[in-house]
Amino acid sequence: MKNLKVFNVKQNNIEGPVNVCLSLTNLVSLDLSENNFSGALVLDNLCKMKKLGTLNLSYNTIAGSLFTAEVCNALAPSLEAICVSGNNFNGELIPDIGNMTKLRSLYLDDNMFMGIIPREICKLTNLQRLWLAKNEFAGDIPKKIGRLRQLRTLDIGNNKFGPLLPESIGKLKRLTVLRVNDNELVGFFNITQVQKLTLLEEISFKNNEYLDDMCLENIREWARNRGVSLQRRDNFHSLEIKPADPVTESSSSESEDDDGTYVRKKRKKDDDDDDNDEEGEEASDDDSNSSDDDGSTSSSSDDDGDDEESDDDGEESSSSNEEEEESTSRDEEEEESSTSS
Repeated sequence: MKNLKVFNVKQNNIEGPVNVCLSLTNLVSLDLSENNFSGALVLDNLCKMKKLGTLNLSYNTIAGSLFTAEVCNALAPSLEAICVSGNNFNGELIPDIGNMTKLRSLYLDDNMFMGIIPREICKLTNLQRLWLAKNEFAGDIPKKIGRLRQLRTLDIGNNKFGPLLPESIGKLKRLTVLRVNDNELVGFFNITQVQKLTLLEEISFKNNEYLDDMCLENIREWARNRGVSLQRRDNFHSLEIKPADPVTESSSSESEDDDGTYVRKKRKKDDDDDDNDEEGEEASDDDSNSSDDDGSTSSSSDDDGDDEESDDDGEESSSSNEEEEESTSRDEEEEESSTSS
């Protein structure tokens, strides 16, 4: 068991303390989700799991704190996904979370986390999914959240965030889901920045009591015109966390590349292929023209050759006639000599 890489007991009815599983220090993926594990994590044991790529403890009744400086720094070199949705975790996010730069998924929704979101979270530039909904977070949304350029889904609903949505939200060009509902946003919802989110499929902003009514209506109209859902949808199967597999880990990471990037790359490839086809056709036309020119040249050369042969035939014919005349003259002289004698 000490060399075990993947431990997955998802969707069973296993009960008891969770810490027995934290002794498997060579694990790459630990999935205990949807069981009845309880108690608090022994964080010292968690810090020893330095190869861990995926930690999925979602939908149990695990309590206590999770983020300490020791945990963040110990797991930073390898951890790519944290999913602890639907538990009883508490405490705050600390600035050291900014050291976990390999994180691609951070699911903390439906717990009892509290406090402000540290600005260091904007250092997680590989982050694709950030779910903080249904907690007790409060205060400003980090102003530089636009640095998370890989972000696909941002769910911060059911907290106490406010008062403003940052201007940099418009830089999240790959965002498909934006949920800011049930917070304490006030004033004008920045529609100009939201309109820059061209890949958006869902936006939820209801139950922010002090948002401007006219601005909200403009957002609704824009969403309807764009086919963007105004209702929360939870059937995003593509957003489900996937356990890190030591064999396919790198390939799965590559597969989660940007949706738009593949399309652009494909379009570029098609354009290049079209260019190559056009170049090929031009080259073919050039070759054809060249061959025509060569053919005409060759024909001309053949004509020249025919002229030379005809001249040679004429010369041969002329010399033959002269020989016949000389032969006839000799015969006549012989006849005359014979007669006189």
